Amino acid sequence: MLWVAAALGVGKLLSLISQIFLGHVLSVETYAIFGMASTAVALTAGFQNPNVGKALIQSATHFPELFIRYSAFAFQFGLIGSMFLIILGWVFAETYDMPQLCAVLVITGLSVPLLSVNTTLAAGLSLSYRFRDINTVDIKRSLIYYFALVSIALLGAEALTMAVAMLIANVAAHLLLLRQSALLPSYFKLRPRDFAITLGTLRWVILSSFLAALAMRSDYFVLGKMLNMEEMGYYTFAIMLVASLTLPISTGITQVFLPIFARLQGDEQALLREVQRFSAAIVIIGSVLCLLMLGMNAVLIHLLWGGKWDLTHFVVNALAMAMPFRFLGMIAGVGLEAIGRWRLRNGLLAFEAVLLSTFAAIGAALGGLNGAIAGTVVQFVVGSFVGFYFIRRVLCGRVGGAAAMTLRLYAPFVAAGAMLLVLSPSRHGTGAGPQTLALAASETLAALVLFSLLTFLLNRTVLVAALNLVRQWIARR
Repeated sequence: MLWVAAALGVGKLLSLISQIFLGHVLSVETYAIFGMASTAVALTAGFQNPNVGKALIQSATHFPELFIRYSAFAFQFGLIGSMFLIILGWVFAETYDMPQLCAVLVITGLSVPLLSVNTTLAAGLSLSYRFRDINTVDIKRSLIYYFALVSIALLGAEALTMAVAMLIANVAAHLLLLRQSALLPSYFKLRPRDFAITLGTLRWVILSSFLAALAMRSDYFVLGKMLNMEEMGYYTFAIMLVASLTLPISTGITQVFLPIFARLQGDEQALLREVQRFSAAIVIIGSVLCLLMLGMNAVLIHLLWGGKWDLTHFVVNALAMAMPFRFLGMIAGVGLEAIGRWRLRNGLLAFEAVLLSTFAAIGAALGGLNGAIAGTVVQFVVGSFVGFYFIRRVLCGRVGGAAAMTLRLYAPFVAAGAMLLVLSPSRHGTGAGPQTLALAASETLAALVLFSLLTFLLNRTVLVAALNLVRQWIARR
């Protein structure tokens, strides 16, 4: 986990630096194009990340014989995804009246096959607990991507900026993974009959990948029609900002917890204990991060971008209040994947996707941009609790105690967050002077103290478990 933190720390730092730079250079409307492009890419997520890597991790004992077949399948499936994304570029450009989308998605589609194969190479390293090697590649990829991103933006590429930088970085990552893993994937050595058999074997896993992406992006399908380009730009910018800040937690959940949970297949009580232990620790860590965002975002956004992105304050605040709940749902999903409950996982993801688009549409109809993000937040909370309910039911056959556990976990965060949002006027201000910055910092510190005291009173054992978990991560370096 320490190497995950290091890699994601580098990635997050570079992401923030680049976003500060791009926030000045690129227009608000360009971010609207980024948002719709990422939605189109989400529709091809099953092609570029068909969860073949997760299937290999789940079948760890048969990895050597499965790798050749699955890597060839991943590459060929990625080629189909590449063509599908190019077609989507034309459809989205016409549907949402964004002609630049076509070129953006053509360039993005070129790297889909490599992304697909990369998941199989990373799975081999993950099964050997070579997190250091995986994250060394991630660090190098981040350096290449963000250097290319800034350079291309300076050349005036506008909407093409991210697509070209992503293509360069993904090619580099593929070459680096080949070198680190010493594995030789098969790109074309798979007969049509074997391709069909593999597709049938992995159908639920692949569907899960499609639905997972859809559950994260289905709001854009309706908001692209209901909000104007400027509002979509603010919405996308805020989501990208929060995503970059919470990336260490969200990626660590997927990359580290899945192989750990997969090793506990067959021992449901042990798996339930680990799911609950990790959930509690991640909620506490995520709550601290989100309180920092709640306390400082309004002042820092105004300071860093000179008022250009001030309309994102409410969106960032709403997302910061929702992310600790989102983390709980992510861990529940990883737990279901680890034990191979793909049908249930897919059903929950489909439910989340429908819920997200519905609530976002209702919110946008009632309140425009702010209403849209309010609907998104409601979906985050509801979807996460439903996922946690089902993982407990699957592992122990009952859900008794779940409500009390989640209430204890979230009460400190909700109380501290409410203090910042309701009692502090600086949360809604746009001043960026030293006095305003000092006031925001002092209020944030007070909220963190309140959170710590309440956590100690309500979740003392969880706090000890979280500290022990940190010690274990440090010991594994």
